[in-house]
Amino acid sequence: MSLALWQKPLAALKAPSLSYWTPRGANLTMAPDRRSAIPIAKHDNGFDALRLLAALLVIYGHAFRLTGETGPTFARAGVATAGVKIFFVISGYLIAASWRRDPHAGRYLRRRLLRIMPGLIAVTLLTAFVLGPLMTDLSRSAYFSDAGAWLYLANIAFYPADRLPGVFTANIAPMEINGSLWSLPAEMSMYLILPVATCLAFKLTGAYRIFAAAAIAFALMTLFVILPTPGIGQWLVYGTRVWAWFGVAPYFLVSAAYALCGWEKYLHRGVALALLAALMAMRGPALLQETLLVAALPYIVLSFGTAPSPLLRPLTRRADLSYGVYLYAFPVQQILVAKLGAPGGALGNFTLAAMIALSLAYLSWRFVEAPAARLGKPATAVNRTAGPALALLQPTE
Repeated sequence: MSLALWQKPLAALKAPSLSYWTPRGANLTMAPDRRSAIPIAKHDNGFDALRLLAALLVIYGHAFRLTGETGPTFARAGVATAGVKIFFVISGYLIAASWRRDPHAGRYLRRRLLRIMPGLIAVTLLTAFVLGPLMTDLSRSAYFSDAGAWLYLANIAFYPADRLPGVFTANIAPMEINGSLWSLPAEMSMYLILPVATCLAFKLTGAYRIFAAAAIAFALMTLFVILPTPGIGQWLVYGTRVWAWFGVAPYFLVSAAYALCGWEKYLHRGVALALLAALMAMRGPALLQETLLVAALPYIVLSFGTAPSPLLRPLTRRADLSYGVYLYAFPVQQILVAKLGAPGGALGNFTLAAMIALSLAYLSWRFVEAPAARLGKPATAVNRTAGPALALLQPTE
């Protein structure tokens, strides 16, 4: 596909009405960006609060594994896994809306990189050059002479590396440094796939319905063909486990279809609550539960995310802490186990780690993420409605 096709605004092909993609309950103001007359949504929905909840779920789920306790599950998966999937749901929806708002490859990629990279670079450098030397069993010279100390920097290039020489060797989960970073390569791959897939869909049909059909077909193929494949748990691509990538990609793509195809009109919080109750009470084969989760979780999360949330707004008004919490919590939890053991068990680890991670996340937002995000915008205030999920993962519009 030529670069010209990527950079040609899709509105020039067929400009759908603004209500087709605008999140329900969003206030709209005209952006002073002369490149586009498309309004940018003000932030008055529930996505920031949901991302923060997802980050806390990840900490809570990890606390059980890192303290050696059996943790709760949701749809036959760990609570931490559920939190990651929520991140990918939110990311898919908001990133697709961002791309549709300004379908220019250069600006799109710049915004994505400026949102995800600075925080990742900061946590990787701090982990390798501060946490590592302080927590290693080796001498400083032996630590820095070990290739593992430098290999850890591959995380900056989205290549998972989760070992530092002599660090956390006696922990319950030994030698694991930051078990949350595995999702960022998957998140970044979704950022790259989305523009290609949407351009192909629009080129072929002049609409996004084929993207939705492809997303659903991909989810079904993942559930019934890819994940049940024997030995898939050992397959690696660029250091990322194939089964893990396929485990989260359907959530991103199905949620993106909501933004591209205007499915917000079908969202209702009452139905979402009923679906959530059904998922929590659900029993049966793992394949059935995962299939229902792929179908229901995007509906549930987007029903609450797109609705106005004035009661939750004070929690996230000053800063979007979810990405920083996600980045810093796991090493904080491991430090607590290494230094204190497990006083209070998983709940004690979760409580202490959450408080520390929230503090670090605020510093990350204040001094790293927000300044970098402003570089990717025109002369407007930082708009946090298009963050990852995660991720994922949470890039600013």
